[in-house]
Amino acid sequence: MKFRRTLVAVPLVLVALATGGTAAPKDVPQIVDPKGDSAAGQAMFDIISVQYSTKGTGSGRSYLPKKLVVTLNLAGPPSSSGAISYNVVADTDGCGLIDIRYAPGHAIGTVIGDSYAKFGSCGASVFFPAKVKGSSVTFEFALKAAGIDRGTTFSDFTASVDLSDPVIAELSTDGGATDGLGDKATGDGTWVVP
Repeated sequence: MKFRRTLVAVPLVLVALATGGTAAPKDVPQIVDPKGDSAAGQAMFDIISVQYSTKGTGSGRSYLPKKLVVTLNLAGPPSSSGAISYNVVADTDGCGLIDIRYAPGHAIGTVIGDSYAKFGSCGASVFFPAKVKGSSVTFEFALKAAGIDRGTTFSDFTASVDLSDPVIAELSTDGGATDGLGDKATGDGTWVVP
């Protein structure tokens, strides 16, 4: 009987040792919002979730993050109209606010990129193309270029879909108005760059 218990215990210990500290960082959304709650009543305005994660090399303790990846998931494909902007904002302990705006179809975006990111005090603001697949909009930035270090803590997560100026993508909610707000979602808690 004692021999049989040992045979059962050894594989369990081996499984625990094999999984501890070797898995890639787990990614869970920092914002989760109920489907169907947008003020506009259309899927392209309806935020479902926002997830901050990284892409890197290696695994477990040797994992080295190279890119910050932010994915905005909507109930339906985003609009290509020049009058709607998708916004993702988080506060960080080292950089201040990280503010990302996706504004497809805006006149200025056809020249310099449909997305804009401000990295607080850590890095230069950039225009870039977002990656859209179905109802997901993904933003990727090199951590080094953005000035974001490993161990940076993100908090106070907010996402919104706003009506905006079709030329320069200025939001209808800039200045505190709420008339053009299609949906807004927030997330508590923190996320740390691994």
